[in-house]
Amino acid sequence: MTAIALLLARLAAVHLKGVAAAVALAAVALIWAAAAWLTARRVRAIATPAGRSLPALVALILLYCVMGTLLLMS
Repeated sequence: MTAIALLLARLAAVHLKGVAAAVALAAVALIWAAAAWLTARRVRAIATPAGRSLPALVALILLYCVMGTLLLMS
């Protein structure tokens, strides 16, 4: 979800100009925020102990950060 949002934001920033770029970036940010909120809400509904899923969550967040950095640098 985050990787696709970053790719779409980069595509909009490179290929669109002016107001069209701002609208596209705002739309991508809004859709990403809604999807992240919905995902967080669904994750909170799952009844699993935090200790078991925390390392996987940290690893996933670090992977997203690395992927985002690599996308922005290319």
